Amino acid sequence: MNNREDRLPEVGRYNAGQKLLFWAIVLCLAGLFLSGLVIWRAYFAFYFPIKVVRMASVLHALSAVVLICLHSRAHLCGYLVKAQYTQ
Repeated sequence: MNNREDRLPEVGRYNAGQKLLFWAIVLCLAGLFLSGLVIWRAYFAFYFPIKVVRMASVLHALSAVVLICLHSRAHLCGYLVKAQYTQ
């Protein structure tokens, strides 16, 4: 608004929000994968005590909910940006 764009840092190809969203999704996917291995009863669950399996189940559910929210947010932001430029 005040024409101070010369003081802004370089953004590059992706802005900070997109980079943060990417790493949050990567962390959630890693959490899903690792907790899924722990709670996979057919192959790995008997290697861990029941408390670890229960904590992994909670982590698995929490990672899934956060991942769904992040994915929904990414689609909503993409839709809003597209809608902004088509008016």
